[in-house]
Amino acid sequence: MERVKIQQLVLATVAFAGILAITAVAPNTLQAFAFLTKRHRRYQSPALYRDALSRLKERGFIEFGTHRGASVVCITLMGKRELLRYQLREKSIRSVKWDGKWRMVIFDIYEYKRQTRNRMRHDLLSFGFQRLQNSVWVYPYPCEDIIALLKADHRIGKELLHVTADTIENDRWLKHHFGLV
Repeated sequence: MERVKIQQLVLATVAFAGILAITAVAPNTLQAFAFLTKRHRRYQSPALYRDALSRLKERGFIEFGTHRGASVVCITLMGKRELLRYQLREKSIRSVKWDGKWRMVIFDIYEYKRQTRNRMRHDLLSFGFQRLQNSVWVYPYPCEDIIALLKADHRIGKELLHVTADTIENDRWLKHHFGLV
């Protein structure tokens, strides 16, 4: 979990800066991450950030290059999508008051796309959706941004439907699950 948070931090920093000089992760220039290094001693290690950078590069989220003779790190399109995922996950954690409506995601993905179907279930679970059936998931808060991201990431359009419903029969357990009671 810590590794993911450090990767999120590094990815967000690269995205915010647009282009980040490699020296930002050198031992004497960790001031970019000062709020972490003051709080936790284990975050003072430059190797921690170098490892995070190498993991992000392996996953295709960042690229190393040169700009005006300096070594730099740039975020890729995949990295921007991953950062958007992080942001949506943080935003989706009960950030607004419930309006009394349920958001349902229904998908029908063919058997030959089994991997896409399984990744979709994993993603919905990671965003906080609750499973009603294998291909029917529910969430109590507005989630249009998440749905758009999932459709784009998994390259599905008509195979995924988003429904807003006023009621779901016997929804007491859902209200309890989401802490709405």
